[in-house]
Amino acid sequence: TGISEDGFTLFTDANEGSLNGVEATSEAQCLITGLTVLENLAYEFGLIENDENFNTESKLTFENQKYNVESILLNSQVDGVESGVFRGWSSSLGSLKVERKDSTALPIIRGANFGSNGGTVPQTAVLNYEIVQLLPLLPYFVAGEFSNLQNKIPPSFLEGNNSLKHVFNCEFKQNISSQEGNKSIRLENLLGSVGNFGENFNGLQTQYSLDSISYKSQITTESNPSLFVDEITEVEVIVLSADGTFTGAKNVVISHSYLPIDEEEYQNSTNYFEENFIFESVEKGNSGVIIKNVETQSLTSNSLKVNFEIDLSSTSIELTEESQYLLSICLDDTSSSAENSDRTNLILDLNNYDKSPDIKGLFEVTSFSNFNHLTSFSEAGNNNYKGWIQDGYAVKGNFRVNRTLEALIDTFNVQIVAWKDGTEEYFVLQTTQFNISNAVIDANGNQQIFINEILPFQLKEGRIQA
Repeated sequence: TGISEDGFTLFTDANEGSLNGVEATSEAQCLITGLTVLENLAYEFGLIENDENFNTESKLTFENQKYNVESILLNSQVDGVESGVFRGWSSSLGSLKVERKDSTALPIIRGANFGSNGGTVPQTAVLNYEIVQLLPLLPYFVAGEFSNLQNKIPPSFLEGNNSLKHVFNCEFKQNISSQEGNKSIRLENLLGSVGNFGENFNGLQTQYSLDSISYKSQITTESNPSLFVDEITEVEVIVLSADGTFTGAKNVVISHSYLPIDEEEYQNSTNYFEENFIFESVEKGNSGVIIKNVETQSLTSNSLKVNFEIDLSSTSIELTEESQYLLSICLDDTSSSAENSDRTNLILDLNNYDKSPDIKGLFEVTSFSNFNHLTSFSEAGNNNYKGWIQDGYAVKGNFRVNRTLEALIDTFNVQIVAWKDGTEEYFVLQTTQFNISNAVIDANGNQQIFINEILPFQLKEGRIQA
């Protein structure tokens, strides 16, 4: 119970947060006494350590976490809007929804001589509001803590018995910019129990563990040590349940996150945190933009296989082989109550992306033909060639370079390799490098290269050297 500056009593009934899919929700009902309808709200919240002094500063961006809600409606939800232009602390999937409920009588009994109204209690003196906030628990990572994640070192606010709790301050107003006649309530005493990766709630051991993770190219089906940037990666994960709970319904959520190297990538940002971290979570049986086709299969009561795909083609962030990522899985047994949930987030992999140095569309081979050495290039060539040792053999090919991508050829060599079909393995038999120091750029920006060299092959008399 709090007392506002004008002497009205402010009642608040905060319900315990509940888990819902990927996110956590926090619901609260605020009961405000007064005869003037307050249709605007300034709502500030924080995720702070249980023993920390009240504040609403984001531990990710160090910005104030605030929503403004205007023209609150009766029995109809109105969305809040992030205050200011920077919203790296906020989620595009998160939200603040507020509605005004029917006014009710003041839930107290006044004595006959109490106040100027005596024993009269107005039947509409309590303004009822319902606030529903959907939010991610941030931060799970900040720049510079990659090695801490690798070594399972928690951040200070989750170390030991420490945990995050949800706090908020509501200021209901007649006008969003007004400071007169406002009524405020602050809630900061409900302690939280937030587990780090690999924990069930705060510091509790989990029955789940990772057995294996593997990657392969969707194009070639070849295995790979990490996620591809330029093509779809197929991922297979095996997770274990010590209690053998993989027999019934199981919640499974896969998450992907880019891990920024510099804090400038997400601080003072007008983008939501999902954009800055390329974050996405997808439940089993569903597909997202990045994570697709999440499927599960119970191998035994103790072993679960999870397959999914990662497609990074939609990201606006330029990823390199220096860029790092986090893959995680959230598991919990649906037969358990919320209070006894075994819900756990496991890290599947912390790794660097695999990005080919090739630039799509930069270089294109437009034709390539094989010739018997006695066949004129003016005749049609062949797609392949079969011959004997010491037979003459020639090739003719054309390629083009995309100058709109500012490409220049600075070295030019031809290799003869021994190739194994099926596995695409090869080794180099011979490399010939040509001198292109005489290359020039013409008036149209095209690179002109002139090569006229005789190679020292030992050919039968009368044969033409090339």
